[in-house]
Amino acid sequence: MKPFNSAVIWEGKSPYDGAEIMAVAVCIEDPSKNRKTGWMIQIYILVKNVPPVEAVRLELDASVCGNCSMRWNNGGGCYVIPLFITLTWKKAQDAPRITPTELAKRANKTNTPIRQGAWGDPAFVPMDVWEELENAVSNKKGSSYTHQWESVSPEYAKFSMASVENPEQKADAQALGYRTYRIVEKVSDIDADEILCLNSSRGIQCRECGQCGGNRSKASHRQKNIAIVKH
Repeated sequence: MKPFNSAVIWEGKSPYDGAEIMAVAVCIEDPSKNRKTGWMIQIYILVKNVPPVEAVRLELDASVCGNCSMRWNNGGGCYVIPLFITLTWKKAQDAPRITPTELAKRANKTNTPIRQGAWGDPAFVPMDVWEELENAVSNKKGSSYTHQWESVSPEYAKFSMASVENPEQKADAQALGYRTYRIVEKVSDIDADEILCLNSSRGIQCRECGQCGGNRSKASHRQKNIAIVKH
C-alpha cells in the first residue's frame, strides 16, 4: 500500500445518539506540528457526514463529544477550534479505510505514539478498536482522555484518563479505576496524588512523556494523576 498521511480506522454509530461517526488518523507519515504533543499520530472522532463547524452550529457535535462541559455549545472552553479540523474532515471522505492493526504497523515504522481523541471522545469508539490498536503498536506512550467516564464502561480506564473538573469528580472517577486529568486554577490547587503536566513544568512533549495513557502502563498503579493550570 502506498504512503498516505490520513486514514479512517473505524466507522459506526455514536453510542450517544446513533449518528454516523468515524475515527480518523492523521500525521501517519508526516510529523504533526503540535508543539505540545510533538509527533504523535492524531486520531479525531468526527461526525461522518457533517463538517465540524456545521456540526457545532447545529449542535451535532454531541454525537462525538457527548455531554462534555467543554463543548462550544456548553459555553466553550474546548481548546480545539472546529474550523482548524475542517481539512481533516474533508480528507477523511476519500481517505483509505484501514484496520487498527494496519495503522499500528505504520506507526511502528517511525516509533510514533498515538493520541486518541485529538477531537471527540475516545469512549465513543468501541473498546475492541482501541484494544486491537494497543496490542499491535510498539510505542505505548500514547495519550487519551474521556469526559464520558461516568456513563461508559470503566474498561476505558485501560487507555483513557478521566477528565474531571473538581476533587469530587476526581474521587468518583478514581473509585471506578481511572487515573484522572484535571484543570486547576493555580498550582497550589494541585492535590498530593497529582503532578503538574510535565509539558507545563518541564517542557516535555506528550510524545516523550506518556503519563496520560490511563492504566496501560504496567506501573500505572504508581503513577500520579495529572493536573494542568487553566490557560
